[in-house]
Amino acid sequence: MKKCLCTPKALFTRIVTFFSLGCGKTALIQFLCEKILNDELAVIHVHAGITDENIVEQMIEFEKKANKCSESKRLWVFFDEFNTTPCISLFKEILCERTLHGKQLPDNMRFLAACNPQRWRTNNGTFQDDIGIKKELYDFQRLKDHRDESGLIYHVFPIPEAMLEYTWDYGFLDGETETTYIRAMLNKCDRLTSSPALYECTVKLVAESQEFFRTEVDNSSVSLRDVTRFCQFYGWFSNNRIKNHAGRISNYEEIQETTLLALLLTYYLRLSGSNLRTSYLNRIEKILEGDMQNVISISKFLIDLLETEQKKLIGNIELPPGTAKNRALLDNIYVLYACILNRIPVIMCGKPGTSKTLAANIVLNNLKGKRSNELFFQNLPELISVPYQGSKNCTSESVLKLFERADRYLGAEGNTDILPVIVFDEIGLADLSPHNPLKVLHSKLETDTCKYGFVGISNWRLDAAKMNRTLYLSCPDPSIDELKFTAGTISSSLLKQRTENTAIDKSVVRNLAAAYFDLQEHLKKHSEYKNHFGLRDFYSLIKGVVSDMIHLSNVQEPKNIVRQQLAINFDGIFDGSQFLWEKFCHHAKYDEFVEVENPPIFTEMIAQSLTSRKGRYLMLIGENEIILDYVERYIGKNKRSTQKLIGSSLPGDSIAGTTYSEQYNRRVLMDIVLHAETSITLIMRRMDHIYANLYDLFNQNFHTSGHKRQCRIAFDNLNYQQVPIHDDFFCIILVERKDFIENDPPFLNRFEKHVVDADSLIHHCYTEIASNLLQWIESLATYSSNRNFPQLKNLFVDYNPDNIRLLVMDAFDSLDIPEDHSDDQRDAIIEYCKEKLLRTSSLDLPLLLSCHMKNNDGLKALIDQYYYVHNQLSFLNIIDRALKETTIPNQVIYTYTQIYDKIEYLNHNSLVIEIKIAGFKSEFELKIKIKEHYRSKNSRLLLIRVDYHHEYKHLLFLKHVIQNESRESSDNGVWLVFHLQRNLMNKIENDVLFNGWSPVMIDNLNQKKLMEINVLNNPSYRQLLDHANFSLSHTIFNELVTQSFVRVRYTVRCKGKESLINQRRDSIFDLLTLGSIDNEYLNEIIKTRLIELIKAADLDYARLNSEDWRQDLLDNPTIVGSCRSIDSALQMTLLLFYCNYFLAFLVEAEKYSLFDSCKFLISKRNDGIYRSLTHIWFDCLRSLFQSIPRKITVMGTVEIPLIFDLCLPCAQLEHQIIRQIYENLDANSPEDKLLDFAMEQLRDTSVYGKNIENILDDSNLFEHYFHDQLAVLLDELGINHLSVSFTQELLTKNPSLTVEQKLEHLLIYQDELIRLLNVFEIGLEIIGEDNWKLENQFRILNETDIDTFHNSTNLYVLTQLGQQFYQVPPQQSFHHDRFYEYNRDPLIETTLMNLIELLVSSSVIDRADNIVQVSTVFSLIEQTILALNYYEVHNLEKLRSFESLVRCVMDLLPKHEALLVFKNICRNSHNNTNFNGSFPKCNDISKFMRILTKRIKSHREDEIDSFTCRSLLKLEVEFLKNWLIEHDKEYCTVLDYICASDRNLWFYSAKVFKYIDQKLDLMSIIEIRIEEISSIEELKKLDEYFCQTNKQTEKIQRIMINRINTHIFNCIGKETGTNSGKNIDDRNERISETYLTENYDCFESNIQAYPFGRGFSMIALIAWLKVYLQVYTFSLNRDNCSTVMSNIDKLLTNNESAFYSTLKIFIMKSLCQIYCVDLEELYDIFVYRTCTWIRTVFSHYKYQQQRKSSQNIILPTPLFEGKEEYINILDASEDDTAMGNWAGFIDKCSTNQQSSYCFIMLFVHQYAKFQKNATPNNKFRNIIQNLSAKLSECFEPIGYKLLSFLCNNFRENCYFRLNEKMTQDQLRQRLLALNISAVLLSSKASQNVTLFSSILFDERRKMPSNYEDHLKTVFLPGLISNDQNT
Repeated sequence: MKKCLCTPKALFTRIVTFFSLGCGKTALIQFLCEKILNDELAVIHVHAGITDENIVEQMIEFEKKANKCSESKRLWVFFDEFNTTPCISLFKEILCERTLHGKQLPDNMRFLAACNPQRWRTNNGTFQDDIGIKKELYDFQRLKDHRDESGLIYHVFPIPEAMLEYTWDYGFLDGETETTYIRAMLNKCDRLTSSPALYECTVKLVAESQEFFRTEVDNSSVSLRDVTRFCQFYGWFSNNRIKNHAGRISNYEEIQETTLLALLLTYYLRLSGSNLRTSYLNRIEKILEGDMQNVISISKFLIDLLETEQKKLIGNIELPPGTAKNRALLDNIYVLYACILNRIPVIMCGKPGTSKTLAANIVLNNLKGKRSNELFFQNLPELISVPYQGSKNCTSESVLKLFERADRYLGAEGNTDILPVIVFDEIGLADLSPHNPLKVLHSKLETDTCKYGFVGISNWRLDAAKMNRTLYLSCPDPSIDELKFTAGTISSSLLKQRTENTAIDKSVVRNLAAAYFDLQEHLKKHSEYKNHFGLRDFYSLIKGVVSDMIHLSNVQEPKNIVRQQLAINFDGIFDGSQFLWEKFCHHAKYDEFVEVENPPIFTEMIAQSLTSRKGRYLMLIGENEIILDYVERYIGKNKRSTQKLIGSSLPGDSIAGTTYSEQYNRRVLMDIVLHAETSITLIMRRMDHIYANLYDLFNQNFHTSGHKRQCRIAFDNLNYQQVPIHDDFFCIILVERKDFIENDPPFLNRFEKHVVDADSLIHHCYTEIASNLLQWIESLATYSSNRNFPQLKNLFVDYNPDNIRLLVMDAFDSLDIPEDHSDDQRDAIIEYCKEKLLRTSSLDLPLLLSCHMKNNDGLKALIDQYYYVHNQLSFLNIIDRALKETTIPNQVIYTYTQIYDKIEYLNHNSLVIEIKIAGFKSEFELKIKIKEHYRSKNSRLLLIRVDYHHEYKHLLFLKHVIQNESRESSDNGVWLVFHLQRNLMNKIENDVLFNGWSPVMIDNLNQKKLMEINVLNNPSYRQLLDHANFSLSHTIFNELVTQSFVRVRYTVRCKGKESLINQRRDSIFDLLTLGSIDNEYLNEIIKTRLIELIKAADLDYARLNSEDWRQDLLDNPTIVGSCRSIDSALQMTLLLFYCNYFLAFLVEAEKYSLFDSCKFLISKRNDGIYRSLTHIWFDCLRSLFQSIPRKITVMGTVEIPLIFDLCLPCAQLEHQIIRQIYENLDANSPEDKLLDFAMEQLRDTSVYGKNIENILDDSNLFEHYFHDQLAVLLDELGINHLSVSFTQELLTKNPSLTVEQKLEHLLIYQDELIRLLNVFEIGLEIIGEDNWKLENQFRILNETDIDTFHNSTNLYVLTQLGQQFYQVPPQQSFHHDRFYEYNRDPLIETTLMNLIELLVSSSVIDRADNIVQVSTVFSLIEQTILALNYYEVHNLEKLRSFESLVRCVMDLLPKHEALLVFKNICRNSHNNTNFNGSFPKCNDISKFMRILTKRIKSHREDEIDSFTCRSLLKLEVEFLKNWLIEHDKEYCTVLDYICASDRNLWFYSAKVFKYIDQKLDLMSIIEIRIEEISSIEELKKLDEYFCQTNKQTEKIQRIMINRINTHIFNCIGKETGTNSGKNIDDRNERISETYLTENYDCFESNIQAYPFGRGFSMIALIAWLKVYLQVYTFSLNRDNCSTVMSNIDKLLTNNESAFYSTLKIFIMKSLCQIYCVDLEELYDIFVYRTCTWIRTVFSHYKYQQQRKSSQNIILPTPLFEGKEEYINILDASEDDTAMGNWAGFIDKCSTNQQSSYCFIMLFVHQYAKFQKNATPNNKFRNIIQNLSAKLSECFEPIGYKLLSFLCNNFRENCYFRLNEKMTQDQLRQRLLALNISAVLLSSKASQNVTLFSSILFDERRKMPSNYEDHLKTVFLPGLISNDQNT
């Protein structure tokens, strides 16, 4: 740390250090800052409870202090444990940014911070301690989830990454350093240093103790704080030991004993078990052996010393009667005594019953200062208890108030002899609080700041940060001997209380102690029960046994008493009594009595406790709430004075739903105090939140004051009150089994625990009769065919087997039948119960029974009985009857009426008040309301409405509140209305018994009478629908429409129209509600038709073999799962029935476009076509209902495809007919006859029947008809961007078209129409239909208009003059010569051309935001237009130019950049004209390409080569081709352009040459008239062009030659009958020979005519020669020996001219390609062939190969700076007489690395000659022999050996041995390795030490003898090993 503070980094910034707890950091920092640096220090002890406000407040004070410091002084601020608080972000700002909330801090402030590391608990750490209770995992897991901690020893927060830069890890103190600290700290102990031996021994003892805890317990279990505590204890014992009057001891012995006592108190007593304590004593015994040689057993001496001191203390203390002075009590009292007086915080940890609280009370009660009974204690301060009751509801605020209260005691005047002692009881429970209240303890428990005593009592250990600040006292489980001693003490104490002499068998209590010890050992192996029993149970057992044996009657035996008491004290979910009984009998030698003595039954134990009221309070455990209700009923029946309390379930009584509020807890405690003052039996349930406050009450820890029992009760964590407890007060805790296991063991051990035995509570006759009733109920349920519904709870809403049993018990009470006479009155009891059950039955019961009552009179009678009962149970009737009675009894109303429904009757009766439980936030509010009601004179009945399913948790609480608040004097009543849901009845529990309440089920509270019984008994749907209550009313029809549309799923092909679906659905609702045709509402029209359809339908088939509406109501899963009541289920049943028919109608209606056409019809009400439309609509409606099948199946979700805005009904059906007509056409028939046939078919088969003629004749009707057909077609094609109106205008705008001509698009040319629509769909996607008005592109002119008409638009305009059409281009005027020739429809063709004009217009391009889309659209439109058969588009090349431009830009730039360039190049002009895809002159293309290239380069980071860029070249050629198409006679200009261009345009000029070929028909001419080319008129211009040949045109000539060569070659294939384009390899050898023979003379004459002339004829001749030589090559490959082959061989052999040599090279190259070989391999093939000319060519091959081989090896030779040195050595080696020069060179090599390297390489060069079998060089051998000594000294022995091997080609089988079979690669590999070796060896001569030289040589530049040892001394990066043995 000193080093840290002295570094510049520390002095000018800040440091964050990782420290373990208690390692002396604060003291060290204080010393360094104040003593060494002479600066100021301020410390902030950070803890989890500190807030941002606290830190800011402190920092402001420090700022002021820093500003007051002198210029030379700094203020160091030390934040201790800063990562224990969530305010860590503020510390990060202060430390890293040196600001406080953005404000700069003074420059002279320096910051230090210490943090605890994140360390995990280890297996031998605190969590696995044997001391106390191992808390159940749910508590720790819950706490971890709340605080985000997971197994950490310290509760810390992560450090921000920004702080890691300033972080130093201090770590743990090592042993040596810690010992140094210990020496320094012990040096301050008085008299200890007077004996150096004792001082050294003490240092070793303390150091060894620290080490023992680190290794055996945990690293964090000790710190320097323990050393400080040792020193405090030493100093205190030196002056305050109780004097031993037995004799005096020497000063040395006194110091030694004081030292050992302090050591035992600090370390020994905190160990958790006997094994650890023994191990510890053995460790320190080894240190004490030298100093205590006279002591036989040092361990025993230490234990005796401690016990002696403890007994001396206990001898002065007054203990309560019957207190056993066992080890636990002695340890606890002794430690508390020492720690409290030394202000050392102490935490006692142990299981319940280990005398923790007792010891604290004894110490507090005895140390009363001057008021103490003992003289010794009168000189000590008076201890004032400041109690605090820990609980899971604790908060940090209440803990701080605790310390404030202690401070007030210290601050009181005249109280200097007062020492406040904080007694924090159940501090472990507080640690589990979600509020983390213990976070404020850290700063309060520091040893140097603690001003008062602090005693924490816990059943389990806390985290290391808290334990480290206190002295931890472990209270281990007692041993068997201690148990026996304690039991004996209790027994003796009870016997002393007897006035007469009474003796009991002492072995009984000893054997019980042994049995209990066996039980604890057994439970350790069964963790689920390990905390079920504790020492308090054992103490109670001993007391009970001894007391009963004292009062032993003549009929009782001790064994019977033991068995009974075992059952009383060790019952519960685990029957410990049986285990203890067996063990007791075993220890007492009573094995034969194990099965003889039976335990008392449950009721006997309960009766004894309630009667005697002397034992422990009861905790009764039930399987569920019903069992606990039975217990309540049993206790209340047998013990009249009872009061019940249950925890509130209302939200206002809890905080965040986890803990109860302080106000609520205080109110409950006040109620308990009031009850405790009386003789009642208090029953508590669900009161876990206040149980911890009542621990003293549950312990029956009473003291008598004024002949009254008093008990301390904690009203909150701080406030306690002594309250009187009545002698006959008794308390019973009821708890469910599932909650029992979650209770804290300290709570469980305070009670006598029993599992409720329901069978013992209930007489068997009740169970028998209840069983009969259950069988009857279950028999009714068997009538259901659906096993899931109805369930028994649907039939009887409060069904529960326990409820039935309770009903039987009520029957006995009501009928006043004794339990012993049940057989005589069984039938009466059962009938009574059945009647009561019918009152709670729902309509589902008669519904179910009515389905099966045929031939069953019993079921019919039961239905009649149901109706008789429930006709009297309307809500109106029972309220009227109740109000007439004197006293209104409590009642439970079950109903299917929903909680949000109004109860109509309540609005007319002021005597009835309605409230909802959801309206109350707290128990207090509810109680006030109920109390007011019972006192009220204005109202008599209070209805409390409860949502049974969502507010069920309130039922038990609500029942008890009403019962507790009821007044016998009041005649008012309270009814609970439970709102049920029929579909959720299977999820309710019914586990709250309302015994004494009259339950009744009313399905509908607002219904005055039931469904008529004759309706119920009739299964027919028709009969049901005929009933007035269930007919298709207007309301039901509207609901039917709504429900039907729920099951309809509309689909549209266009996702953009999905948003219109809901609008259309709403419009249909409006139409069905308000729409009318001829003054008749549409819903009435449809409803009438629907009813007719139902009457005509096959109902049996429609309901899927179900004829019974009741069965549907019970079995239909939709109804069962969704309907909350029977009324809604019945309505849903009817709706589902109607819905199937309405859905069938709806499906057909949409198919027939009924709703759209109806809306259209209504909109045309005032038009002339209204009558015709009405006639058509009703005809289609009739057809619709006729088309619906009479056998309708049950429909689920129906999917209906939707087409919007159709005008006529049946449009989709008509479209299917048109499609069928089109598909049935005969394609071979003439077009005029096809149309006639199609029209005839349409008139015969149209869905409109006779109305079709009216449609075709009426232009208005036809317009809507054609509109609908186009709409259906567009939807079918999925065309979304093309509207119907645009399409219709496109196809019908031409006024010259007839109806038949319009229809031929659909009837005859439908495929062409689809392609046409796709073109416009694609284009309009980016153009936008709104931006294109078709009416502007067509004009009808007369003669007066033609001279003035001018097209000022950028689109083509089609004009009609008379019967003739003219097309006017953009920005041009009308001319008669522009007569427009068209194929089918001129308007469509013009529109297509305008589509292209719009697509390439600057406005559309500017709007584009996706260049990929633009490119795709251009390409698709081009392809689709080309696929059109009947339309020509004359500006398609313009689109192609733009398409090419887009592709080019996209290839060269990213998408976004490409779009910018494309827009820019189309927007800006070159030569003052915008780019529009065409160029006036050919040279304009070059200018545009330069502009484009410049634009592209400006958007690229890298350079682009415009001369070779493939994309730019292809674009330029595309422009040339398009320009050539427009200027078809300028092909020579284009060829000149290609030649003149400095770019490689000819690479991509195939399209240009193809066009020229097609234009001039070149290939056809060459095939026929190749020899007459120069005389052909059509080719004269081309021939003249090539006659003017120059170097620039040679590439054009080559291209032409290759094209002609390929064409002629393919023609040979055609002539021979083979497929064109196949390789010549597949041709017949005979055909090749024929071709060569027939054309030999021409071949010979042509090659002899060389040199050829110029022009196109030369190009054709060369192309033909190539073909002839290719055929010859093929024959040569096949080794053809025909005459023609011989003639060709002679011709080529006899001529050696350059031209002939060129021909030969061409042939040889072709042969290499055929054989796939190189020239060398070709030689091997043809060396023995008969071909003379080729053998001549290869005649010098062998010579050339040999000459070449000598040049293949390239030896490694020194270059650059070593070149001259190598040349000098090489020159000297050639002088055979210069041996002296060699010696000089060797000497130079010793000091010059270059010379050394060159010298070795000279030998390497000599070595390389061995590859050619060279003999050894004797000159080099002589150098090796004569200068061996010098060479060894210069190059080391290894270098000398290498030179020797190089001279002799190494040894046989050596890798470096050379031979002539080696390849060049193998030789190069060896030469490279030798070159590397030369570099390494030459490093010895370097003047500088390098890594290589340090590896190869030692410090004397010598080769080490052992490289393994040498390498260990060398630093090798990446090769350092921590293991020196590796």
